[in-house]
Amino acid sequence: MSTVRVGVRCDAGPTRGVGHLVRCLALAEEFLARGHRVEFFGTVEGVGWAGRQLAARGIPLHPGPQRPADLVATARRHGLDVVVLDSYELDPAGAGALRAAGVVTLAVVDGDTRGQDADVYLDQNLGPAHGPLTGRLLAGTAYPLLRDAVVAAGPAGPRPATPS
Repeated sequence: MSTVRVGVRCDAGPTRGVGHLVRCLALAEEFLARGHRVEFFGTVEGVGWAGRQLAARGIPLHPGPQRPADLVATARRHGLDVVVLDSYELDPAGAGALRAAGVVTLAVVDGDTRGQDADVYLDQNLGPAHGPLTGRLLAGTAYPLLRDAVVAAGPAGPRPATPS
């Protein structure tokens, strides 16, 4: 199996929160466990914990391109095969621009795809409903984005049924 180069575009900070970064870390952990290369692109400011999470996993952080053309140029410059987009602030045309450039694109969404043209959409929310999409949809609680530390802290198995 050849190594896949994965870029993750998300931001974290005191006003934005760390939710996008945390769920992207869960994806990054899985890519890393499968022997792939992961790089983050974005702003991680004012939340030392978030930067330490990337550093602890050996994931480099680069400035985050904003415009679709800059996303494509960054993907080419870093030799990315896949780009994960998780942001409410980025231009939705970025996913389509990456796809047109031959970069596989995964959009992490929360119900609204914001018009993104991605290869894969991932919506981990309860009961998501989506209209027609250009790519494959992974939706619902079968696709939780949980970091390894969260999974390890959970019970070893299902709880026994309680009589009603």
